[in-house]
Amino acid sequence: MHLVPCDVTVDTRPGDRQTRAHCSGAPTGGEGSEPMRLRRDVKTRLITSTALFGDCTPEEVAEVAAIADEFDFRPGTALTREDTEGNEFLVIIDGEAEVARGGEVVATLGGGDWFGEVALLTGGRRNATVTARTAVHALVIEGHRFRTLLQHAPDVRAKVERVLVERGA
Repeated sequence: MHLVPCDVTVDTRPGDRQTRAHCSGAPTGGEGSEPMRLRRDVKTRLITSTALFGDCTPEEVAEVAAIADEFDFRPGTALTREDTEGNEFLVIIDGEAEVARGGEVVATLGGGDWFGEVALLTGGRRNATVTARTAVHALVIEGHRFRTLLQHAPDVRAKVERVLVERGA
């Protein structure tokens, strides 16, 4: 991942298909606390609640959830940078992020919002810089894994593309 300059640790428990990635130094809820980790059903509900995947079947959502990792980001962290190659897309679980184009803030994103998918689907460059305004907890889907999913699941691709057309992306 090319998201934050830090050491990332990954915690996968035997028999659990979820992966929990945590950026050291990112907020975790206080001294001595463990990083939040979503249960599979909560992760699935979050993915289903986004317009991007809202029309997907439970099986399709499970495929998306299987490739989504969780990350925590500190306030001020650039989650994407305008005019750079897109390597991942994010769904915000908690926190706020500012969207800027040409250095001007044009939107604020919060829980349930997503960004970064256009560059993955088009192969184009990022059209905005997104910066964590507060501590952000997000699902991150790496580009290669997402493109592989879309190649093997054409129905998911069609649904994602339809949402992007409706959104004017």
